[in-house]
Amino acid sequence: MTSDVEKSEETRSSHPASGFTLVEILVVGSIVAILAVGAIPLYTGFIHSQREDLAKNIARSTAAAARIFERRTGAPPICGAGHDLTCISLLNIFLPDPAQYSIDIDVTERLTRKVTVTDLEHNDIVQTAIYDR
Repeated sequence: MTSDVEKSEETRSSHPASGFTLVEILVVGSIVAILAVGAIPLYTGFIHSQREDLAKNIARSTAAAARIFERRTGAPPICGAGHDLTCISLLNIFLPDPAQYSIDIDVTERLTRKVTVTDLEHNDIVQTAIYDR
């Protein structure tokens, strides 16, 4: 006759343990942490470059639209100093979030105009484009 202790040993040996050990979980967690530390700066750099590209495209589109507007009307569009929404509607420019960008067209030069687009959420993103009158 077998005792209860022998039965539990037989049961344990015939059924392998399932699950992960603490060491395995710690190793996987540390690998994930190392990958995250490397991926976060890459991701933020990617997002920043995408925002710069968007501001550059907005500046180029605004310059092209302002050139057309000025050639049709004979006067430059009024942009900057609180006239951003007027400028956007005059030039028929599409912006993902018009309140996020400030558009300024410098009309002090006689033959060229300078369009400056500033991302108001991220003030370090400023793009310019120049067009001839």
